[in-house]
Amino acid sequence: MRKKNLLRKSINSYKKHFKILGFLLIAGAVLLFLWFIAAKSKLFAIKKIHVLPRELSLVSTEDVARILENRFLGKSFFGREKEFKGVIYTNFPVIKDVRYTISLPNSIAVELQERKPYAYIKTGFQESYYVSDSDGVVLGARENIEDDLPIIYYDKEMLFLGKKISDKKILTALVILKELKEAGLSVLSCTVNEKISVILRESNTEALFSEGWEEILKEKAILLQKIIQKYSIEGRKIKKIDLRFINPIIDFY
Repeated sequence: MRKKNLLRKSINSYKKHFKILGFLLIAGAVLLFLWFIAAKSKLFAIKKIHVLPRELSLVSTEDVARILENRFLGKSFFGREKEFKGVIYTNFPVIKDVRYTISLPNSIAVELQERKPYAYIKTGFQESYYVSDSDGVVLGARENIEDDLPIIYYDKEMLFLGKKISDKKILTALVILKELKEAGLSVLSCTVNEKISVILRESNTEALFSEGWEEILKEKAILLQKIIQKYSIEGRKIKKIDLRFINPIIDFY
């Protein structure tokens, strides 16, 4: 009798689970059908695309809008966010971030954030100066230097618009520039080869760095600022500081 009760309970449990599974399958099918109808409906077709802000320094918002309109006008906005971003990042590598907003019933607003020029990069086998952001993305080429951005001298890779530099020493150099700037030191140039050599703008002091974690580079930048400040107060001019060792090696003029 006990075995029969257990069998009956087991069968009822299976029936209950099958009912739940059946309900979920039906609900999923209904939702999928509704999504398909909405996706094909002209009611939700994209009719307007707004690109913001109106003016950017590295890219024309009109060009962005034209490409998006050619690709997406008349199509449903359901599930389009990833496509929108993919098209923008592919065609405009100078764009760092995209915010996508749906305005019912048929408008899309796209807000763009540009990458910011951070340093020039000059190779020995290319005539132009290439502008890079802090992540090592090449934003374009210039024939002449037009501002006070530091110059990184580097000879390992061909550079071009949209290239993401992968060389660890260049990425380390960009981190060093960031940490030196935060420490209040202005950099004139940086040479990357077997070592990373930085020339400070005001004192013309050369500082030597090695690769390392960002926290270590931050500590090195702060230490460099303190050394420069200390000997500046004493009236002594530093020619070179080697920060590749635990105790910095200092050469004076």
